[in-house]
Amino acid sequence: MSEENKMVMYMFVWLGLFVLGFITMFQVGRYHPIPIILMSTGFVFLIMHGNIAYKFKQAQEKITNAKGDVRVLTMELDKLEKMYASSMITEEEYNFKKDSLKTQYSGSVETYIHNS
Repeated sequence: MSEENKMVMYMFVWLGLFVLGFITMFQVGRYHPIPIILMSTGFVFLIMHGNIAYKFKQAQEKITNAKGDVRVLTMELDKLEKMYASSMITEEEYNFKKDSLKTQYSGSVETYIHNS
């Protein structure tokens, strides 16, 4: 089950349990254990929903940052190739700068490749 489906499921379970607990509170009385159990279980599902939503948001931000870094890396490599093609830099400088850029953005490239 995907993370988005889990978030939706936990949200509906939380709402259902909380509403059911609230309604039964008026039917069986305020101090009866059934509404307390239902509402407490609802809060557990709310916490589970919040945890999954937080992890999903963090993963999405990481992917977004990786996409931006890959875009910057592509632009930098393109500039470097144009400079080398127009003989503004030597082959040694070109290779050194190219390797340093690849090293600098290697984590973002890995994240982008694995999550695309």
